[in-house]
Amino acid sequence: MLTPPIPNFTATPRSGMVPLTVVFNDTSTGGLPTLWYWTFGDGADAAGPNVTHTYTTPGNYTIVLEVANYDADVFETRVDYITVLPILAPIADFSGSPTSGNAPLSVQFTDLSTEGPTSWA
Repeated sequence: MLTPPIPNFTATPRSGMVPLTVVFNDTSTGGLPTLWYWTFGDGADAAGPNVTHTYTTPGNYTIVLEVANYDADVFETRVDYITVLPILAPIADFSGSPTSGNAPLSVQFTDLSTEGPTSWA
């Protein structure tokens, strides 16, 4: 008789903005699994001990890892384990100093924009 596996896993990263690519790694103990089956909570699945999945829709996702050997078939379920955030539009903001004076006036501008702008004009 074999020892049943004890399912366990890690995921990196567990949260981020869409599209989010997550690497899942089996860390099961006990008896050596001979089967690994993952469900990612968005309708997708995969087989194997270490898999990568890309989430394309914001939301919270429940992950299920099924591991099996000749003795047992067991599951590890983690509710809302992955959080995928929407991409937010940048919000432009800035400050300048000084705000008044005689010409020619040199002004130092500071970017105060939020939500991660990637270009400025």
